[in-house]
Amino acid sequence: MKNIPEFSSHKKILSATILFLTILILSSFTVAEDDAEQESDVTVEIEEETIIDIQPDELAWGTDDVGLAPGSVGGMDEEQNDYGNIFIENLGSVDITDVWFETTSVDNDEDPFLGEGSYDASNMVTLGEDISDDLDATFVDRKEYAMSEEDAEDFIFMDIDDGWTLGRFRVANQEFFWSYETGETIEDLEVRVAEDPRVVESDDGEATGETGTTDLTSDGNDYVTLENFGENDGDTLEIDSDPETDGAEPINAEYCVVPDLDDDVEGSLRFIDWNVQDENVDGSCDEAVQEPLDGDLEPGQFSSFDIRVFVPFGVPAEDPIDGELRILATSD
Repeated sequence: MKNIPEFSSHKKILSATILFLTILILSSFTVAEDDAEQESDVTVEIEEETIIDIQPDELAWGTDDVGLAPGSVGGMDEEQNDYGNIFIENLGSVDITDVWFETTSVDNDEDPFLGEGSYDASNMVTLGEDISDDLDATFVDRKEYAMSEEDAEDFIFMDIDDGWTLGRFRVANQEFFWSYETGETIEDLEVRVAEDPRVVESDDGEATGETGTTDLTSDGNDYVTLENFGENDGDTLEIDSDPETDGAEPINAEYCVVPDLDDDVEGSLRFIDWNVQDENVDGSCDEAVQEPLDGDLEPGQFSSFDIRVFVPFGVPAEDPIDGELRILATSD
């Protein structure tokens, strides 16, 4: 872990930015004598302020000369300043009771699938606490769009029911395909997510690896069914995979899956694990999303989170891909 720089003027502050100290000194003066005592009472009143410092204030993976390869993980070694975590310190005078994370990618209305539309770097951000393997980290709030109906029909090795769409949840070099029936209301929606991921390895420019689950039709059985949706309610997806392909790490994770059927394209799914305050994290999936704090963050205390970026396959080489990870905090 890289040492975090000292607090500077580049700080992220919630609420007011000035800490007021009121000092009232009550004094009495006596003539000094042998063995005499003189006392001064000191009282300090601390203003209630919510102040947090987030470090670093900028993260960048890859360089102009060497970028991150499709399907790879960007960690401390690939970050330009060797940062491998996000550091949150309570510099205020009241307890921080809640911390959560948001990404700018959720606001993106364009389809980023297979290079169509625009990308947002925050859609690749994952977090973890004391992770031992990179894929132990989970997405803050990943948004994945469905293919067009024509592309879904032409996707050669995937079988889906007529009238169903096709998309994929991309985790570095692994892809979990998903499908749902178009035209359904959110209350009647059924989402099928592959249990076994497609694993892609690049061998001198040629893709190799496992195909994973290929049958998402009603006749298939190698998928997870999600159907406990409602207005502002997501459903819990549990992933437990252990691919046989060399170099493919196991994935054990839980996500709150939130469909968006109103997107301008064919629809989308969000996979949420750190945006605990999102209005859709409710119902059957509120237990799936991680609470960043284990108790309150008292004044002077800090917390740290490992951070990685998972680069999916099919991302265009742009210079660079930008985005924002927002850290928010509240106090009672």
